[in-house]
Amino acid sequence: MNTKNSHPLSLRIAPAKAGFALAGLMAALPVQAIEFDFADGEVTGSVDTTVAYGALWRVESRKTNIDNGGVNDNDGNRNFDTGLVSSVYKINTEVEMNYLDYGAFVRARGYYDAEIMDKKNDSGDLPYQPSGYGRKYSDKAKDYAGSRAEFMDAFVYGNFYLGENEMPLSLRLGKQVISWGEGIFYREGVNSINALDAAAFNLPGSEVKDALLPAGMLYANLGITDNLSAEAFVQWEWNETRLNPVGTYFSTTDLFSPGGEGNLIWQDVAGTPLEGLFGAYLGGASAAVDPFVSSGSLNIDANTLNNGAWANFGQIVNDDEAKDSGQFGVALRYIAEELNETEFGFYYLNYHHKTPLISANLGDYSGTNFIGICSALQGGACVVNLANPAFQGAVGFGTLDVMQSVRAFRSYEENIDLWGASFTTLVGDTSVSGDIAYRPNNPIFAYHEDDLLGSVVRNAPSFFGGTNADCADLNVPHGATGQKQNLLDSVCVGETVHNWVETQTVNWNLNAIHNFGPVLSFDRLIGVVEVSGEWLPELTSNEMKVMNSTAQNSGDNSVKSKRLTRTAYGATAVLQGRWNDVIAGVNLSPVLVVKSDIDGNSHRAGNFMEGRSAYSLGLNADYLSTLSGGISYTQYEGAGSSNNNTDRDHVAFNIKYSF
Repeated sequence: MNTKNSHPLSLRIAPAKAGFALAGLMAALPVQAIEFDFADGEVTGSVDTTVAYGALWRVESRKTNIDNGGVNDNDGNRNFDTGLVSSVYKINTEVEMNYLDYGAFVRARGYYDAEIMDKKNDSGDLPYQPSGYGRKYSDKAKDYAGSRAEFMDAFVYGNFYLGENEMPLSLRLGKQVISWGEGIFYREGVNSINALDAAAFNLPGSEVKDALLPAGMLYANLGITDNLSAEAFVQWEWNETRLNPVGTYFSTTDLFSPGGEGNLIWQDVAGTPLEGLFGAYLGGASAAVDPFVSSGSLNIDANTLNNGAWANFGQIVNDDEAKDSGQFGVALRYIAEELNETEFGFYYLNYHHKTPLISANLGDYSGTNFIGICSALQGGACVVNLANPAFQGAVGFGTLDVMQSVRAFRSYEENIDLWGASFTTLVGDTSVSGDIAYRPNNPIFAYHEDDLLGSVVRNAPSFFGGTNADCADLNVPHGATGQKQNLLDSVCVGETVHNWVETQTVNWNLNAIHNFGPVLSFDRLIGVVEVSGEWLPELTSNEMKVMNSTAQNSGDNSVKSKRLTRTAYGATAVLQGRWNDVIAGVNLSPVLVVKSDIDGNSHRAGNFMEGRSAYSLGLNADYLSTLSGGISYTQYEGAGSSNNNTDRDHVAFNIKYSF
């Protein structure tokens, strides 16, 4: 039987978060390719090229509680006043060739954003920013979001028949995208094979195919019977998710996205060993300590001390990437004819994490000459006494020495197991689908990086000896007595701490797609709705109180509304109409998107933040299957200062020509 026609409205758009572009996702221009053949028609092919221009304008001014709410999170907001944010030129070319039951497919793309490449950002120069970029964008921001040309898909394929029953076998070899499961709008479901490209997908005028990054793998699909098929893949290439680079419009972290080079902390030093440092050094004792700084025996940037308002905290170093080998998956699909031809899918994946987790160590730190510094500040023998300003200053210098020895890096866990199931069916004229994904060993963030680094500040004297016997517990500071705070093991000099815990997670999606046909003056009206949720069955209530969630200032025994919750869910709804031949062959398609995080806060990299919502209203047009364009307005609301997008409302425009 022909299973392709069983569910005519099956749809996979893209995994999305509130920062992702919403309007226009469902608008698709029919392909108008150049076709060719040779060898008496035995070899056929096509070339499809689309050139496009897109622009995005910020229409809401910065909110101070977001712009100044976190020095390590605000570059993307601070860099853009209202007005033009992105002005991007794109080209996408697809080439396909076929010979009998064999073929090849190649897709390449390129884009150039003039706002990133040619303009300065709207923030002031920060002389204490270690990157030295000033009002320019970092090299990685330019590489990921500014100017890029690359091959995407590049694979060969063949169709064969096996055995006496001539079971159909399809093979694909090369860089490709494999979509399993039935999720549409949300990440972390069964569809976890390919990495995401948020940097490219957030550019105005992006299409669904821009959201996923192809990877090198071998894929096989075997039709065992008319009702049962099996699929499998083996991946030989790992690639990471491309997050929004530091300082670009939708970025919400300045540390561990592409372009993050260091950490800045506020001069909020009360109650920490740094309190004595600023009192001693800025109080006129700098000359006594300068020899330690200039000699290199203290890993301290003197400019940090002279500034007195900020302290550079360590350095972001090279990623600890996952290995290319070891990723694979299998799937079974069964069509139950007695259940209205419902298709069931069952999946197992072993894959490597594609979004970064955070690790850190003390680099080559080998101890601090604490007594020498104290004596220099004292002008004589050191008096080891908490009431002695020289002693306090020495503790502060030693703490800063530890801080600036920290080497943090992005790391990616390997061999994550995923067990999943899905279904898709027709209920009347409505396509209904869903899937569920269970991970027994999913790594999720433990603490916000600021909380973890703050723990290093408070425990820095424990490391002064510089030996592997000098250790500290990395408990969350200021937690309530009796709560479990030490989610991570203690760390010693020479060791690496990993800021995550492995735990069981469950993600589920349920969606419906309905073609209402000609109604309400439309020639066609399509509706899509998806409800999605997450469940953390294993974590204790005390662990969830101190762990970091999607909400800002969560963890650290925060207020209840910001805490990580055991369950969280939300929904997205889309309505798209179509008016055919409105004037001279022009078709118009209005689209409305509503996205709401209804209840609960996900883990740091999850989908949901309670109260967060986004709305988008757009109008798309196409002409003779070659020319198309669209304009949309997107508004972000809810979740207070936790939602970094609430002041990033924008208008987007795009125009495309295909040939």
